[in-house]
Amino acid sequence: AEDTDDNGGNGVDDQTLDITGIDIAEKTNLQFQALFGGQSRSAGSSNYDSTDYIKVQAQIDGGGYSDVIWFSFLDPGGSDNDNEPFGVDRDFDGAADSADDLLGTALQSYTASISGTGSTLDLRIQVHMDIGNEEIAFDNIQILGAVSDDEAITLSSAASTVDEGSTLAVTLSVPTNVDIDT
Repeated sequence: AEDTDDNGGNGVDDQTLDITGIDIAEKTNLQFQALFGGQSRSAGSSNYDSTDYIKVQAQIDGGGYSDVIWFSFLDPGGSDNDNEPFGVDRDFDGAADSADDLLGTALQSYTASISGTGSTLDLRIQVHMDIGNEEIAFDNIQILGAVSDDEAITLSSAASTVDEGSTLAVTLSVPTNVDIDT
């Protein structure tokens, strides 16, 4: 994307990509991962401004959007709001965190945690680039998560072997509420 309010588009600076209804049932430790890139000009020759950003947000089960990861301009001098490099902004304050983590022309992988668990995840990626030469790109969007290793039902016995035709006492454990006959 570049110049998101361009006359060839809808004339609106802020553009939003919504990816909704992602099944996260029974997943924990959710992670957002994607590739991000931008122009690779040095401070003073880049074109990103204080108003430019990429914001990734997520909501679980319609509970409202929370910030996941942002990308913003880097203001090394603290007073120049124009023509600066662009980088990761994990504290969501509208300025890149460090000159050591800037976007370049080669796509780089970024990962950030998504808090919470539930059934459905919605992602929102918002972009604001209001002039030419403010190039950004993202690709290979993934949601990663762990699946619980707990078995819903277990069958155990103190004996490790049993003779055919004999009787053996066993324990059936159902640690979760089972909605249907098993």
